Amino acid sequence: MKKSQQQGFTVVELLISLVILSILVSVAAPSYQRMIAQQKLRGASTELRASLLLTRAEAVKIGQTASMQPKLSDWNNGWEVVSDGNVVGDFALPEGVSVAAGPASGKVKYTLWGRPNSQCEHFDLTVSGCNMCLYLDIDGSVFTDTGACSASCPAAPESANNWVKACSQ
Repeated sequence: MKKSQQQGFTVVELLISLVILSILVSVAAPSYQRMIAQQKLRGASTELRASLLLTRAEAVKIGQTASMQPKLSDWNNGWEVVSDGNVVGDFALPEGVSVAAGPASGKVKYTLWGRPNSQCEHFDLTVSGCNMCLYLDIDGSVFTDTGACSASCPAAPESANNWVKACSQ
């Protein structure tokens, strides 16, 4: 009589494989969470930048002031672009991102020349301990910097990918 050869894993081999897998997952999880936070900040700053550029373009197009304002007086509820009394853009923050501070005036206005009505407006974005500040310069350009917003408007940073460093502070 011929013995049949069994194939597969023993319980001990399976347990060792599960222990190794759990160690690898526990090492990778923190960097994965950091990457998700960075991507959320990147998405939020891109949405804000796009809506600011839309507001600027609308002001120039209609030849009068256009504004970007928070919904229900809170930037965390999202915002809308208003041009000639009509809402032309409706935006929301990605889940988990908050705006700790927005423009002091409560809204951002652009003149018919595409210039903001006030100097150094900023948005302080945070998610899971990561911070980024989005600044609106006097010429209407928008740039980002890592960390919380400063009281004065800094010079535009050299790097265009500041969101990558947003969680390192």
